[in-house]
Amino acid sequence: LTATLDGQKAYEKADLVVIATPTNYDTARNYFDTSSIEQVLDLLTYISFNGTVVIKSTVPVGYTEAISRSYPNLKLLFSPEFLREGHALYDNMHPTRIVVGVPFHREQLKPAAETFAGLLAEGAMDKDVEQLVVGSTEAEAIKLFANTYLALRVSYFNELDTYAESRGLNADEIIHGVGLDPRIGLHYNNPSFGYGGYCLPKDSKQLLANFNHVPQNLIRAIVDSNSTRKDFIASQVAARRPRLVGVYRLAMKKGSDNFRQSSILGVMERLGERGHDRLRAHPPCRGDRRGARGQRPRRVQAPERRHHLQPLRRRAQRRPGQGLHARPLEDRRVGSHTGSHPPRPRRRRIGAPWPCCVRAFASAPPAIMQTHVL
Repeated sequence: LTATLDGQKAYEKADLVVIATPTNYDTARNYFDTSSIEQVLDLLTYISFNGTVVIKSTVPVGYTEAISRSYPNLKLLFSPEFLREGHALYDNMHPTRIVVGVPFHREQLKPAAETFAGLLAEGAMDKDVEQLVVGSTEAEAIKLFANTYLALRVSYFNELDTYAESRGLNADEIIHGVGLDPRIGLHYNNPSFGYGGYCLPKDSKQLLANFNHVPQNLIRAIVDSNSTRKDFIASQVAARRPRLVGVYRLAMKKGSDNFRQSSILGVMERLGERGHDRLRAHPPCRGDRRGARGQRPRRVQAPERRHHLQPLRRRAQRRPGQGLHARPLEDRRVGSHTGSHPPRPRRRRIGAPWPCCVRAFASAPPAIMQTHVL
């Protein structure tokens, strides 16, 4: 196993190249940005690569079929990933299915697709994992429709929770009663701030764009429902007229420390637009309240109104004759310090990942709003 930043050196002697580069969604074009994939394909063409090329990046429906015509000398396949945030290794070891797509006009690549599917199956700990060798366009559709269904399920229970909150009902009891139907199930049903992360938002938008000139209502509703949920959460917090809004954990979901495209960020932006400039966030923790390395809460800057935020400071209680110290000096642990005063506390670092429940601190008593996340 050799790691290198030299693409040409890595590809020259390879039999198989797997492309897993990021494809961010371009809202201006309503299309995935696939330029990183094409840069790799250009280099492979330049060195006259003769092996198999497998695209793992999420791409629009029909992309592999079209790009394979632009690079006729490359043997292109598409194989989608089905990895959950925070469970990538487990999902690789225990895949639910293995899908490999072959371009329609390159049927001679089917044996290569079966070989690659077999390699993935060999790496799995489960036996008899179902392997599907289908058209590349069908494989792309499987990926986008699967993630859009997950977004649909999140949106469904979010709107159930919105209804319960608006009518003063117990959402947990409703969800439990609904989920007892085996056709629905008691899984993947926690209300949240909306579906977030790197995959579901962009994949549902890309599928909606692929529905151009195709009749649909549901796919559009899934995309719009996510914005509606964030609007509702922000309005609920704003209705309490808080002086300070605190956000505990910015991570996109439970069990993750990734806050990229986290739905809570959209809620915070909406609160900022409503004039709630005082936003403070606690970094995500793993088990320990003080964080993975024992950090105390740190200040996090909101996307749009960074200059309005105040530093997070702990208020020390004063006692007569003790200045700013909460306890007499002789009772404080100062380590090897021998001076007349304890060392000055370290300043808190700025910037941290962000997370999962909003607490609006009003005058008296504090108004607290909290929801469970996926």
